[in-house]
Amino acid sequence: MSQAGDRVGAYALTERLELEAGVALWLAERADGRVKGAAQAVVRLAADPNDRVATDALRAEYNALRAVSDPHFPAVLSFHDGQHALVTAPVEGISLREAMLEAETGRLTLSPATALDITLEVAQALRAAHSAPPSGFVHGWFSADEVWLTLAGDVMLMGLGQPPPLGARRAPEHQADARSDQWLLGALLAELLLETPLWADLPPGGDPQRHLDRRLKTLDRRWPEAARLVRKALDPSPDRRFPQDVELLRALHELARHEGGSSSRLTLVEQVLELRAAALRQDEAEDNQDDDAEDEPISDEPAPSALPSSELESPEEDDATDELEAPALPPAAPPAPRLPPSSTLEAVPIRSGMVPARDNVSEERPTLAPVPEHTAVSVERPTLLPEMTDEQAEAAQEAADPRQAETQRSERLAGIAVGVFAVVGLIAVLWVLFT
Repeated sequence: MSQAGDRVGAYALTERLELEAGVALWLAERADGRVKGAAQAVVRLAADPNDRVATDALRAEYNALRAVSDPHFPAVLSFHDGQHALVTAPVEGISLREAMLEAETGRLTLSPATALDITLEVAQALRAAHSAPPSGFVHGWFSADEVWLTLAGDVMLMGLGQPPPLGARRAPEHQADARSDQWLLGALLAELLLETPLWADLPPGGDPQRHLDRRLKTLDRRWPEAARLVRKALDPSPDRRFPQDVELLRALHELARHEGGSSSRLTLVEQVLELRAAALRQDEAEDNQDDDAEDEPISDEPAPSALPSSELESPEEDDATDELEAPALPPAAPPAPRLPPSSTLEAVPIRSGMVPARDNVSEERPTLAPVPEHTAVSVERPTLLPEMTDEQAEAAQEAADPRQAETQRSERLAGIAVGVFAVVGLIAVLWVLFT
């Protein structure tokens, strides 16, 4: 099994594109240093050198391409019998299938003149293959996938000399000849004009010929002249088709003159390439968005609840005090302050900037702590108390302010002491005078 870096003549394998029927398709670069720049090639080689079927297929493909030597087919660069490898020039461009898919979705328009022009180029390629020495070569299985448009707008037909892959389109007759290729060409022209595959919606077990007849009725309404040519090329009987390639070419030229219009193969290639580039840019943008979304930090904070405030869980209340809690930032419409239960306060009026007075609260009830002004409550109630005696007033004052009562008591004791000393001094003076 070959791998990247292996040499095939002057070329080094770089990238394997596909592996089918024991033949591997590789991209290769010139590695002998004789050609500067990115000189590439396409290498087809047998995956197993002992696979006789694969090696014979490569030899047949080489013989066909070398004998035809027409610009509508890939150019043969070399063949390495010992390695069972065929090296051909690369074809850079787009497949006709890609252009048809874009036209089917409406992103571009495939004009009838361009469709006829491409069909004429393919017909010329088939004529060159059918007339190549010694006895001509039949393609036998091509479709829009094997027709390519190069970056310069040239038409290339791929697959000449290769065995038909699994599921390839083929003419209904068993024996392949030039008229079988004519049937394939008629199917290609019908698809280009209708801008849709002929048998894409064929139900399982359906009749392909009946399904084709329904499609050709649509072609009859749109392009009756083209429909007559297509019906003749797609006739189930090979004997009723065009006898020679030259007659088919003459009919195609007459149809092109009848339909008129100018071909735009190069414009078609540019449009498909632009759509391809736009799709790649869109994919890259979507990938970048996905990467950015993955890089965003995931917050551990719970998402805000969408439930109404009445269904939200209320904050836990402190057992020691029944404080009024205010938010750090007042909302646009401040809610009413949360009050203690009605058993704690009796008819407490609300006023900003004040707190309930102590004489309005029972001594057995907790004292309300001060809160910010925008949610504080105030209590102003007149106090009705019975008249008190002097002793009761003094006792109440002493209970209210013990320090002031102590000071007054000290002043009274000092006054009494001064009076006692004055009396004692007066008695002493009188004693001296009378004795």
